Amino acid sequence: MKTHEIAKNFAKLESHEKIIRNEWERSGLLTKIVDVIEEEEEDVDVFVDIGANTGVVTVLISEALEPSMIFAFEPLKENVIRLKQNVEKNNFKSELKIINKAVYYGKTETMAYSLGDGNTGGLFLEDVGREHAGRYKKSLSPDDIIFELTTLEAELGEVQVDLLKMDVEGSEWNIVENSKFLKKNVKFMVLEYHWKEEFDAIDFVSQHLPNFMLLDKVRTNLILKNMEK
Repeated sequence: MKTHEIAKNFAKLESHEKIIRNEWERSGLLTKIVDVIEEEEEDVDVFVDIGANTGVVTVLISEALEPSMIFAFEPLKENVIRLKQNVEKNNFKSELKIINKAVYYGKTETMAYSLGDGNTGGLFLEDVGREHAGRYKKSLSPDDIIFELTTLEAELGEVQVDLLKMDVEGSEWNIVENSKFLKKNVKFMVLEYHWKEEFDAIDFVSQHLPNFMLLDKVRTNLILKNMEK
């Protein structure tokens, strides 16, 4: 990639980072998560960020809750490069493991689809893109990107997770439905939902994760607790 293309890409990433930071800080989502954890008198030792993008939420959670270990799942290589830069410049204290793969159950790799709107997180796995293409005014077209897919079970084994955040552009329903890891190993979860209305999203979670209780919601984010943990 040429130097001017890299600079243009990073400018786009920086713009998207500001949007994410505003969503988490101005909406009160970050404050709400911290309040919920404190009210439950829990500590966050292990945080899992699924759909880490360029690491804005990874850094915010590290600063706010000081987990000793963070696992960040992000399939796009340019986002991972930027994620590492953000960690380095933010006095990051948590131990960090980056998994350069997407979480999805049923395949080992898939092509990406793009909204073409400049959102570096606005990429869909092939199955999700096909399913919802008709609901977007902008046409979804295949990008020349192949995602390597993995599962939480394969990457995390029996790790006990205190807080998990999931923002994966529609793939959350595949993960919620198929992951045994969520049911057994995760205490708190922040789930950003796509393609469903709020009632349908809550109903889907209650069907497939019956041991989780909805503690609060902020915009399109559900804050959930595993009542068996």
